[in-house]
Amino acid sequence: MAKINIIQAAQAVMPSRQLSSSGDPTSVIRSVIVVVGGIVLLLGLLGGYVRFRQNLANEYQNVAEATAYTAARFDHELDLRRQNIDNLVDAATELLSGRYGLNLQAAEHLRFSPGKDGYTLGAVPGFAPSELGLLTGEGPAPAPNSWAAREVAMVIGLTPLFRGMKHRERDLPWVYYTSAKHFIYVYPRPDGETGAHYAYPKDADHRAYYADALVGPNPERQAIWTPIYDDGSGKGKVVTLSKPVYQQDQLRGMMSLDVSVQTLLNGLHVKDVPYSTVHLIDANGRDMLQPQEPVLPVGLVLDPSGKPVRIGDAVYTAVPLKAANWFLVAKSDRQAIVWTAIKATSLLVGAIAVLALSIMLLGLLTHAMRRMRTMVIRDGLTQLFNRRHFDETARREFASCRRTGQQLGLAIIDIDFFKKYNDHYGHANGDKVLRRVAQVLQDTLRRATDGVYRVGGEEFAVLTYLDDPEQMPALMTSLCEAVRALAIEHVQSQWQQVTISVGATVVGATHPLELDAAYREADEALYLAKNGGRNCYQMAATVVGDGATAILVGR
Repeated sequence: MAKINIIQAAQAVMPSRQLSSSGDPTSVIRSVIVVVGGIVLLLGLLGGYVRFRQNLANEYQNVAEATAYTAARFDHELDLRRQNIDNLVDAATELLSGRYGLNLQAAEHLRFSPGKDGYTLGAVPGFAPSELGLLTGEGPAPAPNSWAAREVAMVIGLTPLFRGMKHRERDLPWVYYTSAKHFIYVYPRPDGETGAHYAYPKDADHRAYYADALVGPNPERQAIWTPIYDDGSGKGKVVTLSKPVYQQDQLRGMMSLDVSVQTLLNGLHVKDVPYSTVHLIDANGRDMLQPQEPVLPVGLVLDPSGKPVRIGDAVYTAVPLKAANWFLVAKSDRQAIVWTAIKATSLLVGAIAVLALSIMLLGLLTHAMRRMRTMVIRDGLTQLFNRRHFDETARREFASCRRTGQQLGLAIIDIDFFKKYNDHYGHANGDKVLRRVAQVLQDTLRRATDGVYRVGGEEFAVLTYLDDPEQMPALMTSLCEAVRALAIEHVQSQWQQVTISVGATVVGATHPLELDAAYREADEALYLAKNGGRNCYQMAATVVGDGATAILVGR
C-alpha cells in the first residue's frame, strides 16, 4: 500500500512540474525520498518501542528468575532443618513407645540444685561431660520409672543425634527438648557462667517455640517456625523450629532447634537479584529480618504470583516458601530497570532500521534466490546434490565424453540392509547414517572432477573422470573401505556394521553409452553385488584389450 501511495504522489507531482519551466526538476524524486524517509523513520520508532518493551520484559524476567532461584535454595535450607526436626521427633517417639530400650537409670543421675530451685543432670556413665547437653528441671527430680524419667532417658539417648546435627552445621545455635513435665534439655551445653546459672525457664509453656506448636494453634502437629527473637544465651537473633512430641495422643514435650538470623541472611544471598533487595516476609506482610521496613500490602502475600508487581515506584516479586509460612520478596528499583531497558534499546536501533529497510528487499530477494537454487539442486538431509542435479550434470558430462573421447566412470551405491537398520534403530538414527555415509563419500572423492549425488532413499551415485578404466576398481575399493571404517553398528547385517554395495561401469570411446543405458548397466552390476553377498563392488561392461566385456568383482 505504501508503494502505491508513493507512485500516486509522484504522478500527482509530475503534471505540475510539466506546467512550470522554472521549478526544480528533482522535486518528484525529493518528494518520494521524503515519503520513504518518513516511512523508514516511523518503522524505526515502532521497532525501537517494541524492542524497548522486550528489553523491559527481559529485565523483569531476570528479576523473577533470580528471586525464584533464591527462594528455592532458601526453601531447601529450611526444608533440611524441617527434616532434621522430623527425624528427631520420630526418634523420640520410637524411644518413648518402648520399641527400643531406654537407659532408665539415667534419671538416677539427676541432682537437686537449691540455687536453681530445681534439679540438674550430673555425670552419666558412658558419656564424657562435654558430650552431654544441659538438663535442668523445675521442682524435685522425677521418680524412677515415671514418664518424666523416661523422657530424661529419651533425650540422653538422642544426644548422639544432637551431636551429629551440631557437627554437620557449625552455625547451629541450639537443639533442645522442652518437656511438659517441666524440664528442658539443651545441646550443646551452654558454656561458662551462662551454663552455670541456666535454670528451667518458668514461662517455658508460654514461649512461642512451645505455645505456638501446641494442638490449639497447630492441630496438624506440624513443625512451626517462630518469629525472630534475641537468644538469651548470647547467640544473637535466632528463629526456632519446633514440633510437638506425642505418645499415644498425650503431649510429652516439644522438640526444637534454633537457626541464627545470620544463617538466614547468608541463604538469601546465594544469587544476586538485580536492582533488588531481598526480604523475608511473614504472612502479615512484616519483614522478619528488618522490622523497621514498612508492612507490605496483604494482597501481595495472600496471592503471590511469583511475577513482578508494581506498587508505587517499586516492583515487588513475592515467592511463597514451602518449608515455612513465609514469603521471599524482592523489592526492585523500577527506575533502574527501565533505564537499563532504555540503554539496551540503543539509538542504533533506529539507524539500523533505516539501513535495514534500504537493503531488506534486495537482501531478501538474493537470499530467497540462493535458497531456492540450493533447494532445487541439493538434498535437504545430506546436503549432497540431488537426483535432479545428477540428471542434468550426467547428461551434460556424457555428451562431453562422446565429443572428447574421455573416460567417465559411473557408480551406483546402496547402503546394505538399510530398511532393517531403520526398523531396528529407528528413522532418526537412519538419517544420521545417511548423513555420515554421504560425508565419507564426499571426503573420499576429493578431486574437482568427482561428484557424489543422492539419487534415492539410501542410494547414491558417483560420477568421475578417469585417465584409465583401471582406476575405477581402486576408487570403488576406497569407497567400500571408507564406509566400513565408520564402524557403525548394524546387528541386522551379516557384517554387524553398516556397509555398502556398489555397481559401476566406465563409459568412453571403446564403450559408448547413453546415460540411461549406462545407468541401467551400473544398476545391474549393483544388483549382482547385492546377490553376491553385499559389502562389495561389481564392475560391469568394462572394455578389455580385445574388445570383449568382463565382470570385475571386489571388496
